[in-house]
Amino acid sequence: MKAVAGILLMTLSLACGRHSQNSVVKSIATSANDQLVTDVIARQNADQELKLSEVLAKKEYYGLSDKEVKIIQEGLTTEELQGYVLSFIDPNQLQGKAAPQWALIPNVSDDASELKEIETVDQLGQSKLIDGSDNPELLTYPLITIAPSEKIEGAIKMQLAEAKAADGGLMINTLQFSDVHEPWIKGAAEIYAVVSFFGKDGKGQTALIEMPSVDNNNQLYDLRQIVHLWPDNKYQIANITFFEHDSEYNYSALTKIFITAAASIVTSVVDPTQTTSIAVAGIVAELASKIVDALPSGALTDDDDYVDTINTIEKAAPGSRTGVSGNAKAQMSYYSVKINDE
Repeated sequence: MKAVAGILLMTLSLACGRHSQNSVVKSIATSANDQLVTDVIARQNADQELKLSEVLAKKEYYGLSDKEVKIIQEGLTTEELQGYVLSFIDPNQLQGKAAPQWALIPNVSDDASELKEIETVDQLGQSKLIDGSDNPELLTYPLITIAPSEKIEGAIKMQLAEAKAADGGLMINTLQFSDVHEPWIKGAAEIYAVVSFFGKDGKGQTALIEMPSVDNNNQLYDLRQIVHLWPDNKYQIANITFFEHDSEYNYSALTKIFITAAASIVTSVVDPTQTTSIAVAGIVAELASKIVDALPSGALTDDDDYVDTINTIEKAAPGSRTGVSGNAKAQMSYYSVKINDE
């Protein structure tokens, strides 16, 4: 009897949860004014985000009443209220041709079944189900989504010291992915790279490089981005591993994860001139494997997705390379920054 009661209670709890989240979407979809949609698009075009907490703080400006704000606050956890952002999703370029509808995107992995049935709500409060992971060409209106932020908070752009830069860096000239591992309903991908190499002390090291402009499948990006300084490297080879950011890890947390994983490997090759290049390449490849295995993954959480790895990039001849899974294609070069004598 207790077991049956427990099941009924759990079912009721789940039903209430769905009802609360449905109420959240309806509250904002049926009351938000055009200014909110305009601001979401403007922030996105500037590579910024409009946080849900900002919207609630400016409720009158965006057309929300105290009652509607209370419904939203009661339907989401404190963490969700602080971490959710609004995004404009328009895969078929329907802006201005159809009124946007609204959807709440769950914090689940990219291949979760929940993404197959996303509820959208229009301005009248009417709802329908769409497949958020497939067939975006079937969507007949733009979407405003409420979903966890995927930006890497606190990231520091790579800085080049004059002396080191003059001694050469590894530059990615162009980059292309056949699959950026991001369902269409989550909008643009947040790709970052982890460069792994052995430092002068013989311990594995990493550098995390943001690539905010790399968003879409099968698009060639002209990056010309320096991702590694060769003077920091014990050897003349390095690896680049690409991930798509979905998790709640910020820059500091990600950096710590990768540094800890890399430091667990210490090279046994003391003098590469006295051994084979295969031995050096092998230990560097082992380092890349540690990086791939560093991030946790789970079916019930939205974790960072492994995209591809380019192994054994040589200082003298980086050239055109394809990743181990065939997903990434990069054209790289050795780049030396010259001091301008004036």
